[in-house]
Amino acid sequence: MKNTQLVKNEKREYTIKTKDSKDIFYEFFGSNGYVRIGSKTIFNPLRTDIEYINPNNNNHRVYNPFYKEKEITIESISFRFAGLFDTVTHYGIMQSNDSDDLNINFFENDNNKKVGHVVHLMADDEFRYNFEAYSIFTNINKHYYKESTEKREDGGARFEEFYVPGAHADVGGGYNEENELVYLGDFIIEEKKLPDYLRKNIQKWNNKYNWLKNNALIQKDSKKEIKEMKEKQKERESEIEKLKKELEKENKSKNEKEKLKDDIEKLENKEGFYYYIKNVYNLNTREDIWGNSSNWEYHLHLYMYKPKVSNKYEHVAMRLMYDKAIYVDSKTQKNRKDEFEMVPFGKFDHSFKDDETLKETYKALKEHKVLKKENTKIYKELKNNYLHHSSQVGNFVNKPSNEKKDEYELYGKRVIYSTEGKEFTRG
Repeated sequence: MKNTQLVKNEKREYTIKTKDSKDIFYEFFGSNGYVRIGSKTIFNPLRTDIEYINPNNNNHRVYNPFYKEKEITIESISFRFAGLFDTVTHYGIMQSNDSDDLNINFFENDNNKKVGHVVHLMADDEFRYNFEAYSIFTNINKHYYKESTEKREDGGARFEEFYVPGAHADVGGGYNEENELVYLGDFIIEEKKLPDYLRKNIQKWNNKYNWLKNNALIQKDSKKEIKEMKEKQKERESEIEKLKKELEKENKSKNEKEKLKDDIEKLENKEGFYYYIKNVYNLNTREDIWGNSSNWEYHLHLYMYKPKVSNKYEHVAMRLMYDKAIYVDSKTQKNRKDEFEMVPFGKFDHSFKDDETLKETYKALKEHKVLKKENTKIYKELKNNYLHHSSQVGNFVNKPSNEKKDEYELYGKRVIYSTEGKEFTRG
């Protein structure tokens, strides 16, 4: 909002207008009058002069729904509330500090005075290299919850930021409800068996981050066998359901029931750390710990598997933001709402009352408490059943960070920047 200025003598103290003759939405859509997000095109509603665009310089046209509509002039605008879900900026091909390229500083050019209330929910369980995040504060913020000293007229903080459980899309929404198979890496080992040091590192890492309920390590024969756990999940679920119905029938003998139980157990893929070991030929000769030279080396490929991860936690993040938008924390409007300051939202109908984990999670987070410290039992349930493991070794987009990586950890920590470009990590 660097090309805008505050309008004096307005009821809202944060009302703004552009400094020049450009329309009020120019800051968002630029001179082209539209923005592209993935394959989608969003037009500036005030640009009624654009009929269509050719986004890929071919015959495909994207038409502007506002073309030749009645022209509207908006002289000023007020941003009463800005709710940000885990701000990730990625300007250019390579991940880097984008603070100099993008206007993301709320405390430059009087930007902090140009919006009524800003809330930023940041993902506390995001570890991807390409998903570096930006705090809304100028100084390094490692607190789970931070608010500005600058207050709104109703008494609440004007700027709020807090780290909540989950990966980027757990907080912002977008996951499907399905099983999860994550590749954690390729480890060169000396013998065709899981080394004690790697077993201990995996267990220590899982005990710290609580990805799985247990530290089960299960060996499979091949990559194909592990991949089939995810790919054939629906087929297995259908077969398991049939067997369970058979098991419920009263005419089954004891032996038949035992057989059905065994068949069900074989089909059910248990959560755990799965791995396979492969002997690989290397052009470079290497010497093992016993002094023997060889071109062959054992590679252990490690995966983490969850039979089912729910996507319902995103409703908790949405409810937290909804509460902020309607001033639940207001000091002066607890029982009286100023209609001029209200966001015209409908009622948030989604309830967590039938889900103990989500109910207790919401209860703790709405009071800005640190769930992993406040209620470890609920936190572990949430982590195991609702939160996704977004980073994946060997995947260009989702590769994990190696920043500030402890010796036993499988990957490093997420890089975060302040609005002034100061780099830091948490955890």
